[in-house]
Amino acid sequence: MKDAFVQGFKSYAFLSDMSDYKRSESVIKGILLPFLYIINTVLFLFISVFYLVERFFAFFFRLFIRVQSLLFKKKMLAYRSFKKFYTIGSVLVFIIFLPFILAYYIAIMFKTLGKALMRNMIEKLDFSDQFLKEGKLPLFDDVSKKSDMQFGGMFANAQDAQALGDALQSIMKEVNTETLEDESGSDDIDRQ
Repeated sequence: MKDAFVQGFKSYAFLSDMSDYKRSESVIKGILLPFLYIINTVLFLFISVFYLVERFFAFFFRLFIRVQSLLFKKKMLAYRSFKKFYTIGSVLVFIIFLPFILAYYIAIMFKTLGKALMRNMIEKLDFSDQFLKEGKLPLFDDVSKKSDMQFGGMFANAQDAQALGDALQSIMKEVNTETLEDESGSDDIDRQ
């Protein structure tokens, strides 16, 4: 988390960078810089709030994924008559966790919007196009080519999502197998 805020503070350095500027461009940016710092501070606080909200609700999102994958695994191993209870349990768990999931995704959305605004402001006032030549500006939990910082947000939960996907895949295989067995059994009855 500390690395993300350090990465966010670099936006001030990106804004004040005037390398390879003409004298007139330096004067124009020097005049605009106090206003740019104010706008950047507002954006920094906006992004920081939503980043903290996202990190807080990420725990609940990971817990939701774990509970759902556990229920899917149990459902897969349960007798056919008990499967509906696990389905009902999955729906109830989803309803309970829905506010947390929505808060998590809304925080991600607003954080991404804030980072896009900050990035656009820095790139538009980069008269030498230095940052456009280098590629994407790393802000907050973005990963730069030179950094080994881990992805933040949703991507940190990819392993749990993979477990949920594996459980869903095995359930679909089981349902497909049961359907084929039922169809072959009905064909035998039709022949008799």
